[in-house]
Amino acid sequence: MRLLVIVGASLVVLVVVAVSALAITGVIGGKSAEETAEAVADAYSDGDWAEVCEFFSDEARERAFDEAGVDDCDGYAESAAEEAEGLVATMKIVSVKEDGDEATAKVRISVGVFSETDELYFIRDGGDWKLDDDRDPEPEEIAGALEDSGGLSEEDAECAAVEILDADLSDEQLEAIVEDDESGLDEEELEEVTEAITDAVADCAG
Repeated sequence: MRLLVIVGASLVVLVVVAVSALAITGVIGGKSAEETAEAVADAYSDGDWAEVCEFFSDEARERAFDEAGVDDCDGYAESAAEEAEGLVATMKIVSVKEDGDEATAKVRISVGVFSETDELYFIRDGGDWKLDDDRDPEPEEIAGALEDSGGLSEEDAECAAVEILDADLSDEQLEAIVEDDESGLDEEELEEVTEAITDAVADCAG
């Protein structure tokens, strides 16, 4: 799941947002993806971390709890409030695009004079929209990175990208390939990325 990171002077705000089921919040059932995104933005801007926690889908909630080192929404709310103490952050919806049971919201997050544009990914679960973990990069994104950094031909890069997506790599590892920046990976994760790329290139360009 993507952590929305805003850096202002020496302060860092890490915020994870998601959408809860109607049975939990009682406010989003039957809403469109755009209406749900607006509800997420309102909760973020209000700094109502208890409500934000209720917005999590099951998978997103588990990931967020692991990231914060907590076991429940009370712990998450306390952790988030401590991270954001003294800061006023706002989220504005720029656009929302629905595609079947998936939707993408482009958002603008601001803390003081600092701002960042990011994307939130939603899935439809029954009649409700829930904020999901980050999606895997598109094959074209990985292929482009392999062409730029690995010197592969377009055809070989496209082939290798498909094989890399089939490998058992995490979201962070795939993002590191796309961004050509493995600084955030530990030694084991880096070895797995190197092995996946090496095997894919050998199969497609050998």
